[in-house]
Amino acid sequence: KMTVTNNGVRAATDTPQLYLEFPPEARQPRSILKGFQKTPLLQSMESATVTFNLTARDLSYYVPQSKSWVKADVTRVGYEMSKSSEVVVMTGKLGEL
Repeated sequence: KMTVTNNGVRAATDTPQLYLEFPPEARQPRSILKGFQKTPLLQSMESATVTFNLTARDLSYYVPQSKSWVKADVTRVGYEMSKSSEVVVMTGKLGEL
């Protein structure tokens, strides 16, 4: 979950994004976009909560050698909640949530 607050003086929307970082043995890109949600129109100083629901597939990576999907250990999967791919507002490990 992520709370988004409009700190501006005008009504606006935002689109928070969730990126995951798998452990090194997964051999995946550094961060993978797994979800995004547009908020409703928020008035100045109004907040909204955005929830990202992850499936088992979202937490898995493909292993070409075995031709199978492997679910990652969530204690080793990192996350970034961002305003954009360049503006990270929260980080951690999924196992800490």
